[in-house]
Amino acid sequence: MEKKAWKGDLVGGVISSVMGIPKAIPWGMMVFAPLGPAFVAAGTFAGLVAIIFSNFGAAFARGAPVLNSGPFSITTIMLASAAPVILSHTHSDLSDPATVTLVVELIFFTVFLSGVFQVVFGFARIGTLAKYIPYPVIAGLMNGAGIAIILSQIRPITGLGKDIALNDFTAVLPHVSIASLCLGAATLLLFSRGDRLARWIPTAFIGRVDSAPQVNRRKSYRIPPAFLGIIGGTVLYYLMNFFGYGNRIGGTIGQVAGGLPTPQHLFDFIGIVLSGGQLGLLADLAAIAMSIAIVNSLRSLIVVMAVDNVTYERSDSNKELIGQGVGNMLSAAFGGISSAVSQSTTIAGYRNGATTQATKVYCALFSLLVLLLLTPLISLLPNVVLAASLVMMGFEALDAWSIKLLRNAFAKHGASGEYLDVIVVLSVTGISVFYGTNEALAIGIVLSVVNFIYRMGKDIIARDYDATKIRSNIVRPVEEITYLETEGVKIRVIELQGALFFGTADNLASNLDAIRNKAGGQIQFIILNFRNVSEIDGSGGNILGQIRKRCKKSGVQVCFCSSGFPDMALRLKAFGIHDLINGVDLHDSVDSALGYAEDKLLDDGFGLKRHQLEKTLAEISVLSVFTGDELAVFSTYMKRAVFADAHSVYRQGDSGEELFFMLRGRARVELIPANSTVAFTICILCSGMMFGEMAIIDGSPRSAGIVAEGELVCVSINRDDLSALFTAHPEIAKKLYHGLTLTLLQRLRTADRAISKLRD
Repeated sequence: MEKKAWKGDLVGGVISSVMGIPKAIPWGMMVFAPLGPAFVAAGTFAGLVAIIFSNFGAAFARGAPVLNSGPFSITTIMLASAAPVILSHTHSDLSDPATVTLVVELIFFTVFLSGVFQVVFGFARIGTLAKYIPYPVIAGLMNGAGIAIILSQIRPITGLGKDIALNDFTAVLPHVSIASLCLGAATLLLFSRGDRLARWIPTAFIGRVDSAPQVNRRKSYRIPPAFLGIIGGTVLYYLMNFFGYGNRIGGTIGQVAGGLPTPQHLFDFIGIVLSGGQLGLLADLAAIAMSIAIVNSLRSLIVVMAVDNVTYERSDSNKELIGQGVGNMLSAAFGGISSAVSQSTTIAGYRNGATTQATKVYCALFSLLVLLLLTPLISLLPNVVLAASLVMMGFEALDAWSIKLLRNAFAKHGASGEYLDVIVVLSVTGISVFYGTNEALAIGIVLSVVNFIYRMGKDIIARDYDATKIRSNIVRPVEEITYLETEGVKIRVIELQGALFFGTADNLASNLDAIRNKAGGQIQFIILNFRNVSEIDGSGGNILGQIRKRCKKSGVQVCFCSSGFPDMALRLKAFGIHDLINGVDLHDSVDSALGYAEDKLLDDGFGLKRHQLEKTLAEISVLSVFTGDELAVFSTYMKRAVFADAHSVYRQGDSGEELFFMLRGRARVELIPANSTVAFTICILCSGMMFGEMAIIDGSPRSAGIVAEGELVCVSINRDDLSALFTAHPEIAKKLYHGLTLTLLQRLRTADRAISKLRD
């Protein structure tokens, strides 16, 4: 290892430990709080052990290099719920020493099981499934944990005993210790304003610690605010003791067991498994352990992604889960609580030089040094100060996104989807506080699934429009365009999005009925665009068949557009819609379907044989301003040409020597993009139109190619004959340019209307 990397890892590891210890001690106390004040010191020991062995385990599993672990708020609350569960199964109380020992062992056994589950997640490569737990559920759990932490510290921070009920405010108020409350408030102030106060502490005394979670280094503290709060609160505690307030501000943690941790609990775990007794209890603990594993995994994966954005690395999430699992198993064996990756301590370590796995080892070793040498000092920490630190961490645990969401909802600025998220967040928060985290997690996932199904069912139609403004790319004569501008309401395009399953397909059927009823029977064609549809299941396919049959019975033809959806024809055939594979009702694009529907409407308006009839020069749009005599003169300069189906009239890049007027048939305009050899169709030209005018006007090579679709009959005039015509008959040249201008303006207006409609 390079000297620079070694020093950076050492400093980064120590800084991570210094920032993590003030949080680990209160979290450990939270887990053992249900067992009574006598176990506060045991909780302190368990919190320190968690930092030591969670980082050792993660280091040797070689997950993401700079990640640092420690106890996590949500899983601390979840683990604290294990003690009441154990007591309810054993039907005993804490007056029996054997019961207390069993409860402690089973708490550590729950931590061990959660580590096993995390290892399984990592090896099975299913750890990323935890990412699919919706964020409103996680936000609700965070809020529930924060509120539960704050509520649990009301007694120690106000000096109230357990014999005083909290539900009668008037009865509680006389028993509140003003001195204890003031000390707690002062400690909270030190926590919340620690970053500002730390600037007044000389760097020469304690060095400089970068604990900012931001990418830049603008915000850095000389001392972590958590340490400043604990140290400052402890100093105030002993000053108040000195001035005679000691009997009003509570006691200290008490003797903390020091010494080197040993894996003494591992043998107890083996005994618990081999005994096979209390299967109901073990099942309940396994459920708690699974929930802890899921939440810890999700927390770790979120932090891995956040840290990767800072370090510009790509970490192996499954490897990290294995490391976290091994760390929690070791922590349980040595008497520690569960841990997850900590974003704040990780970023602080990285900003102070951490780059390799060694930083985790240094963090663990420094924490072990604190456990071995400084437990006498830790035992002097006041309970009220640690309670204040827990209250502060409870407030920090509240999710900022959900608070903003609630503010928007109550201010009536939120979107409809946000209100559904608010319901999930509030439900999970309330259930977590009043019932339990496991129940909140389960209910939250159920509510999120219902929310997802509701949203999917509601939003299947992205947009719908008729063909009065937005039409196919077939360039038609003016009279046909005018006809479609009024009759285009008979064509309705429905753009779909998301997954098409029973709920969304049924919603689509209802919406289509509403659209047809609102149109009053005018609609003759419905075009369903599947471009943004991600999946169609059997129920969705079956309802599509029902939609088609119901529409057909009402005289409405349904066209399916498979653009962007692979194997659409095979999928529809599998759903029992067999007669689609004929190119009539199934199209590869919306443009193709629109062109088909437009042609059907024009057949009704102008007759089925309109394509077979050859137009006269007077019916050519650009020549419609000519008199009969002028057309007679113009025709003497033209020559007639007939092109077979698929014949290339000219290719992209050819010199532009001729202007063509279409008398019968159709032609497609093809463009070959740069760096490609494959042509795609820009548009289709109908009889009565012209092509080749741009090259004639500016003398440039052909910008696109023209290919006949079916037999194509044209008349053309070359550049030399056109010059001769203009010299001999300048008035005809003027009218021709006037006609060209009108035609181009008509195309621009059509394009502008389509763009405006798309924007709407």
